[in-house]
Amino acid sequence: QLGRELYGLQKRLDEVNADIKKTKASLAEPGLSPRARGQLAERLEGLTREATYLEQQIARASRRG
Repeated sequence: QLGRELYGLQKRLDEVNADIKKTKASLAEPGLSPRARGQLAERLEGLTREATYLEQQIARASRRG
């Protein structure tokens, strides 16, 4: 069970990190409207928070095992 939990958390973290990379690339594109830039910045903040949370969950699960 612990292995499955760790696998799921790591898989989600990998997905979130990929989304962070894409979002950062989108923010770097010239010609974005201020509204679109703001939405991307908010998305990046949310993804960063989720990545931090997942990293904490992985650390906790690793200590349990």
